[in-house]
Amino acid sequence: MQYHFDEFVLSIKTAELFKGEESISIDPKIYDLLLFFCQNTQRVISREELLSQIWPTTVVSDNTLNRLIASLRKLLGDNAKSPLYIQTVPKLGYRFICDVKTEASHELTDFLPKTDIDTKRTFWPLYLVILVSICCLAYLLLPNSHQLVNESNDIETLTRIAGDKYSPQVSDNGKSLVFIGHENGRDTLWQKRLSTPKLTAVTHEFDRMFNIVQWRDNGEIVLLVRDKGIKKLIRGQVINNKLQVLGISAINIAKWWVIDIAHIADNQFAMIAKSPQHHQATLYQFDFFNPDIEHITLDMPDKSRMTRIDVNSAGDRLLILSRNLDNSTTVYQMNIANRALRQYHTFDGIVRNAIWQHNGQGILFTAMPPAQKVLALDSPDSEQPRVVASSSEYLCCDMALIENGHDIVYRTNIRNYDFKWLNDAKFAVSNSTIYDMLPSLFHRSNGVAFISKRDGAAQVYVQRDSGGAMALSNFAKYKVFSNVEVSIDDVHLVAGEANRVHLFDVEKRALVFSRTFDDRVNHVSWLNQALVAVHLADGQYQRIVLLDIKTKKILPLTTNWQRLLVDAEPDSNSLAGVYLLDRENKLYRSSIEDILAQRLPADAIAKLAIGVNRDTVISNGKLYHIPSYDTRLQVSAITKPNKLVEHIEIGDSYGFDVSNNAIIFSHLANESTELHRTK
Repeated sequence: MQYHFDEFVLSIKTAELFKGEESISIDPKIYDLLLFFCQNTQRVISREELLSQIWPTTVVSDNTLNRLIASLRKLLGDNAKSPLYIQTVPKLGYRFICDVKTEASHELTDFLPKTDIDTKRTFWPLYLVILVSICCLAYLLLPNSHQLVNESNDIETLTRIAGDKYSPQVSDNGKSLVFIGHENGRDTLWQKRLSTPKLTAVTHEFDRMFNIVQWRDNGEIVLLVRDKGIKKLIRGQVINNKLQVLGISAINIAKWWVIDIAHIADNQFAMIAKSPQHHQATLYQFDFFNPDIEHITLDMPDKSRMTRIDVNSAGDRLLILSRNLDNSTTVYQMNIANRALRQYHTFDGIVRNAIWQHNGQGILFTAMPPAQKVLALDSPDSEQPRVVASSSEYLCCDMALIENGHDIVYRTNIRNYDFKWLNDAKFAVSNSTIYDMLPSLFHRSNGVAFISKRDGAAQVYVQRDSGGAMALSNFAKYKVFSNVEVSIDDVHLVAGEANRVHLFDVEKRALVFSRTFDDRVNHVSWLNQALVAVHLADGQYQRIVLLDIKTKKILPLTTNWQRLLVDAEPDSNSLAGVYLLDRENKLYRSSIEDILAQRLPADAIAKLAIGVNRDTVISNGKLYHIPSYDTRLQVSAITKPNKLVEHIEIGDSYGFDVSNNAIIFSHLANESTELHRTK
């Protein structure tokens, strides 16, 4: 059976899609969706029906269907705003609106050269025998090859409630679960018996809940919270669905940035944190009832960042996950008694989380994006990981062991961003409804550059006027970018990533070169058409160097400056102003000539009450800024940066840019986080 629509043919016999005589690569789920549309043309199909048909045995979020619809539209060259094939029917679902014809007599020979098909028909039994033989031989000769089979055939979704869900902890007997739910600015503590579907909310009186550190089946719990504006570690007990405080830790961490915390044994805890004395993430150990905190010095690369810790079941070894300067990830194990440290494994990419396996010897870890799996290494010498759990959604970052010897709880997290104009739109943006972020507007024409995960891994894209988005990069490895920025003349684009700066030619849609630095790149910005200001991490502050894109030479600036900001007037060959921010948050007006001559500005024009960050832009004499962890865009005159002229609520965002008073921002379109367990 074959389905014909326009110039496409969908073959059931071979599960292939053809456009004319060309075979188009199609994902199995996209094939299932297109087949169902072809079988149900011209009628409105609800989202619920599509979810039940495409994922009959798996519970997935609405966001997964959004992504699949977007991928199918992209494959067919369809446009959601003026559809030829898939029409969105508001509040009802979708309709496949083109005419579809079915034919049973056509074979593949109608669409491929005769000789190719004859050859395949004649020799396909031989090919099959050879393929089976190779697979069997690989299975026998490669002892780890069979480990790629998914061991967990049954996945149960534990949560179906609104809001973000994180920090799951399973009780010491493996029978109950607690986690934090965040919605509308309020944190809720939830508990659940794993044998029942019921979720129970626990009342509390805290401002925020950050981490659940320990949970016991008798209701005892250890939590990192903010209470009346002060960060504390508390011990409590859940009684009749109410959290009663039993004690507050003697340690003073009110001004600390706690990254992760783990229970060792009795009243002993380990913590990764930044303190007022140590501005880099550092490992600490402390007793709940003792005010002293012990700083543990480890022999690790200076510029690596510790991100996660976990204690094994015996309580004698610590697992430490660390992100290296180049965004590779290393897992270390530390003997808690004598502090001996050794490297367990290094991954050639970003791993968000790792914990000990139940036996305390192997580790479980989240696969490097865009893979969506929990994998297991049984030992440091394992050549191939085992697949423990697979997900149709992005899998990050929380995991917890169920004390039955083999099962786990894990978290899926989908946050989809697209672009919106805050005021009059300059052009229509080709949103992907997947993950578009960090926009940078063109200066002399209508266009935007940005980072997107629309093809799985994050890549650099540009869109001119109302045309479609075009990829400039084709990075094989998963990357996390600090920002992108278009040059003053719209010819080039720079992107900061890990300890690298990438330069692209916009017209040629090509990577020109990548430059590696000895520190992490926090931000990149154009000084003029040839010079890029590269902001590098330098302890508590930043240092700035200038990169000449023609000679690739580096010019360091004085270390006193932590940020260089440029006001680029649209339709102008020159810059309206260059500004420097020192380490006391004092703002100075300067010029390219003075900066190149290392002439320091004499007097500050203002002092900022809030330090700048990635979301700080100067345009047409105005300062635009989104404070960290805020949802409001603040606008002020550059000469009076602390007196707001506008205060605009834009919600959760991932970067913005301004051009001639037009503001574009990456807007959180939808999100879905759920907790699941293996069974």
